[in-house]
Amino acid sequence: MDDTAVEPAGTPDEPRCVQILATLAGKVNLADFQNAVPVARELSVLNETDTDVKGLRLTVSSEHAFLKPKTWSIDHLSAGQTVRISDLDLSLGALLGRLKEGLNRTRNFAAGGLSERPR
Repeated sequence: MDDTAVEPAGTPDEPRCVQILATLAGKVNLADFQNAVPVARELSVLNETDTDVKGLRLTVSSEHAFLKPKTWSIDHLSAGQTVRISDLDLSLGALLGRLKEGLNRTRNFAAGGLSERPR
């Protein structure tokens, strides 16, 4: 007899939201930047709500200005839709050229500016 238990992927009580999905380089150095190795390899926004979202702004920034802030505008994101961001050209800040040793830095993605909020 098979004793494998199957658990549901999610429960109906879990809140649905707009998600930011990103695949980023684990480490970035000056040589990567000079050779055009991308910091962000994939970036998309998923609206898992039942409501369309309009006027969405997606912003990336980093601790200590490691990356120059960049903002993408998404005019309309339908319920259940995923939008893939194609312009992944993130500019590195001046900090990278002045570093003498490795540092751990945090990259932040934020979505805001919704003109219609999900229910």
